[in-house]
Amino acid sequence: MDQVADGRDMPEEARARLAKVVRQEREKIEKLKMLRRFDSANPADDLRHDNAASTVWKHFANSGVNAPLPPDLPDADLLQTHIDINRADLTSESRRLIVAREFQTMSGRRALSAFDIIRLMNLLIEGKVAAWNQHDRVLDPISSIAERMTSDAPGFMGAAPDASNRTASSVAETPAASQGKVSDLGSVLDPRSESAIQLPDSVGPLLATETMPDPSIFAVVQRMVAVKRTEKIKESNRPVVTAVTGP
Repeated sequence: MDQVADGRDMPEEARARLAKVVRQEREKIEKLKMLRRFDSANPADDLRHDNAASTVWKHFANSGVNAPLPPDLPDADLLQTHIDINRADLTSESRRLIVAREFQTMSGRRALSAFDIIRLMNLLIEGKVAAWNQHDRVLDPISSIAERMTSDAPGFMGAAPDASNRTASSVAETPAASQGKVSDLGSVLDPRSESAIQLPDSVGPLLATETMPDPSIFAVVQRMVAVKRTEKIKESNRPVVTAVTGP
């Protein structure tokens, strides 16, 4: 493990495995942090669990999986719960098989010795320690990117419109100058304009009137029925149920 800590003499496949463990664990922590911003009912308790997880993985790395916790630690019950859960997972045959299979898929090696499995389990522990050591800063890259974007280029979202700088000529723009501009909502929505949105013939007459159509529910339903009939959309008919009396 001195070679693992140094990194220079570590085999390339071991370095790749360690990097994958750290990346997977950091991704898991990042998802938890993002979800807790909105779904956490007790953020303080969630932080206690995160600190407990970090402490337990350090304990496994420093003292071993089967070593007891030092006495008089704060949150001893919570720490013991995390130790029991992770110890049962690390010492299980299924976890070792999963770790071996993932490494074989990554490296292409078929045969793994018992010592290879122990080394892979140590890489798993060290990777989790490294990830949980920074669990409180896992979302910092997003925050730093956002802060850098706003500090380096305050107007990267576009300058805010300033009504005080608008001139009378810009307000009273001629129809010729406004033709073809999608941002000119007046010409787009006005059915008499050449740049108006082309609507079906059945809808056109509804917009061509000088006054707004009757907004009542009955009038709206009538107009919808007229549009359906014009577009040859068949109305659904409810099944007729006939009551049968007698034998």
